[in-house]
Amino acid sequence: RQGVAAKSEFSNLEFAFDAGGMVRSAMNESKSTPISIRVTAKDQKIAHRIASMMRSEIVKIDGVVDARIIQRLDYPQYLINVDRAKSAQLGLTQADVMKEIIAALNSSIQFNKTNFWIDPVSKNQYYVGVSYPEKDIKSIDTVLDIPITSPVQKLAVPMRNVVKIDRLPVATEVTHYNIQPTIELTMGVYERDLGHVSEDVAKVLDKYGKLEKSGQWATYDPDSKEKQQLVGSKIVLSGEYLRMKDTFNSLGVGLCLASLLIYFLMVGLDRSFRVPLTVMLIVPLCLIGIMPMLLLTKSAVNVQSLLGFIFIVGIKVANSVLMTDYAQELRRHEGLSPVQAIRKAAGLRVRPITMTALAAFFALIPGALALERGSEANAPLARAILGGLLAGEPATLFVLPVLYAMFIHDTPQTEKERKARLAAHPAADHGHADPTPPVEWNHDHHDSGPEENENH
Repeated sequence: RQGVAAKSEFSNLEFAFDAGGMVRSAMNESKSTPISIRVTAKDQKIAHRIASMMRSEIVKIDGVVDARIIQRLDYPQYLINVDRAKSAQLGLTQADVMKEIIAALNSSIQFNKTNFWIDPVSKNQYYVGVSYPEKDIKSIDTVLDIPITSPVQKLAVPMRNVVKIDRLPVATEVTHYNIQPTIELTMGVYERDLGHVSEDVAKVLDKYGKLEKSGQWATYDPDSKEKQQLVGSKIVLSGEYLRMKDTFNSLGVGLCLASLLIYFLMVGLDRSFRVPLTVMLIVPLCLIGIMPMLLLTKSAVNVQSLLGFIFIVGIKVANSVLMTDYAQELRRHEGLSPVQAIRKAAGLRVRPITMTALAAFFALIPGALALERGSEANAPLARAILGGLLAGEPATLFVLPVLYAMFIHDTPQTEKERKARLAAHPAADHGHADPTPPVEWNHDHHDSGPEENENH
């Protein structure tokens, strides 16, 4: 881009590189750029003026490239005005002049479709017309020398005798949105994330309009020094940025709903509200490690990293349930207090919890490094999960037992049952009893054979 712009032969040209694809076009209203600004006004020239003023500031934003206005108003055009008085004196009409110009620059087929030829073999119909050779139309003077005739004027008259040509700039295209003329300002993003670039662009839009609740800007009159609003004019920021915000909001809602669903499932399984609560309190501690990991690896917060948030919730909840569920089993079968149960469960479950976390950690390292071509797209997902594992493992092994001991208490009924259990099995107080219920042996038949004794 810089090399082409430095060449003198391209000084009057503007270059824009289209790096879009089918996915980008689908997310951005069929546009190939990630950020698009739409300026609507009753007058197209005013909308173009506002867009030009915004572009002069937006090009200074770090990360913005190829900022350009799609609709141009300086397209060169020749306007041919027919002198009706002179043409009438010569027996010519505007239609006669128009037909000769079209025949010279295009073909007479455009206004006369009565002449055609039918191929005798294929029976296909072909229109027949006349036109000038392209090599003969060299300049506007050649067009002015086109001879004009009519049924009344048999003698050819040069077109310059009856017309006047003016050169003026016009709009390349006129785009409307909700009937109003619209000017579109598009731009690309390079070496910077889309979110921060869009935020800087929105700050520029704040200078040219007042942000409304609808997310649009009510445009200020460019000729007013007191920021008076321009009636009927709006500025709209669209593109992948809005789709990204909607996706982030949806993923945030999905994360909350997933957490609630997991909580109520554990409530139904444990028949307790407090035990699942201790497990869910570990989730925020796990999420704390994700953002530092993304910052250290210079990864943006995108859809992939947000999916990592959801994945780490499932991983750490599963590891935490290993400990709390075993503690509940110890309380039911051995009659241990909550502190004794969680202490014993933490000591016995440290190995499977650590092995599960290490297996996931080492499996995600290749994806986080993104060494293969194209693997950088999924790197934020792996890095987010790695950060959650690094923060979640200490939280599961050390913080979860503390929370369990703080929130889980024996009720008077369970305390009475526990004391009765301890009286019947004193070894349970020291944590040496088998967590499975005792087996009742049948001693009614003392003369049972060897096989029956082995079965017992």
